[in-house]
Amino acid sequence: MLWKNWNDQLSLIVLLIIAALWALGGIGILKLPSEVTGATIVVFTLITQFYFRKALSEGDPTPNP
Repeated sequence: MLWKNWNDQLSLIVLLIIAALWALGGIGILKLPSEVTGATIVVFTLITQFYFRKALSEGDPTPNP
């Protein structure tokens, strides 16, 4: 399954909404201020970094780069 719990579902929905906002802005249907575009970039980046980070191994005390 694509998601396991409510947090995963919410993250996927937010990423889809952000992608739709970018697509509508690129087409010219929706005009977003630059501040809103910057905020969506930050949120999109934080969510993707959270889900694609490497997990620590059991015996590894240092974080993976």
